[in-house]
Amino acid sequence: GWFEYFKHCRHRVFPKLDSWIRRRLRSILRSRQGRRGLSRGADHQRWSNAYFRQLGLFTMSEAHDLLIRSLHEKHQPESRMREIRTYGSEGGGAYQPSLPLYLVRETNRLRAVLKSYYPQALELVGDLDTPMACDLIERWPSLDKIVRSRPSTLRAFYTQHRSRSKELMEQRLEIARTAVALTRDPAMIESGSIQATGLVRVVRALLESIAEVDQTIAERYQAHAEHKLIDSFPGAGAVIGPRLIALLSSDRERFESHEDLQRMTGVAPVTSRSGGRDGTISVHRRLKRSKFIHQTIVEWAGHTLKSSQWAREYYATKEATGASRFKILRSLGYKWLRILYHCWKTRVLYNEQTHQEGLIRRRSPLAARLLPAA
Repeated sequence: GWFEYFKHCRHRVFPKLDSWIRRRLRSILRSRQGRRGLSRGADHQRWSNAYFRQLGLFTMSEAHDLLIRSLHEKHQPESRMREIRTYGSEGGGAYQPSLPLYLVRETNRLRAVLKSYYPQALELVGDLDTPMACDLIERWPSLDKIVRSRPSTLRAFYTQHRSRSKELMEQRLEIARTAVALTRDPAMIESGSIQATGLVRVVRALLESIAEVDQTIAERYQAHAEHKLIDSFPGAGAVIGPRLIALLSSDRERFESHEDLQRMTGVAPVTSRSGGRDGTISVHRRLKRSKFIHQTIVEWAGHTLKSSQWAREYYATKEATGASRFKILRSLGYKWLRILYHCWKTRVLYNEQTHQEGLIRRRSPLAARLLPAA
């Protein structure tokens, strides 16, 4: 009974509470021998902690450790789900992206190096996280080398990398023909070229690793038992789908209600009351949340606008009230999670027509907008 009351406290409370309980037990044993007062040093030797452990005293620290372990085992996903989460933590973002963040860091470093001696390269390649950018900087690491190249050579290079826009190609050729060097210091150019080519190798390795991990995530996603259910939802494509599977897993006992799922993703607002029943009520966004999971739900809600009529009507209704786009998408994601939880719990594929008929039958505020289509 005590543990059920104190289990919501901080874990460092339990050792102190166990110590107090053992001290009271030693005082009881001391009184049985006819001695008064609280337990003293000699009593700790006579009735040590091991003495109470042999008698079967179950400490609150042990109970707390067992509770935490059981919760971890309960929420531990199956092996295939752990694979998706593990690959997602290194790749394109099934659960928590890290390699893409490394790629952003290295491309920023490469951009800073190019700006110091070869800024024209940024206009010649566009985005630095592409194979074309890596190939161009490795082939022409300085301005003087690309200026000496023939226009036909550059044109063949861009065509080979599927950059076939004639207008863009002519602009780039003009930049290469009329470019003026930022510096003519050989030391600056040589050191910058070495740094740029070294960073290009790092960027290329990251691009290959991300592509490999994305392919693995796609294979694991297609082999997962829940992928058909997730694919039935609008907007759940090759990127959002694995994220949703990593969020839900196949353990139907993981979430007791859709509210648990909404709170865990952070889209559910926090309602606080002060002053009793007739006091003030404040509603604000949930600050303690996983930003990546929260971002996933908001992005998914935005993708559903392309193929879900009721989602578009809901968005238009909220937009007419002056709400911001992010606030509307977060509210829409809140509704999608409730639908997702019900379908996931009952193992029923999502059907847009069935949901719209349910909205009309329940006389939802969106029913008037959906009736013509129904």
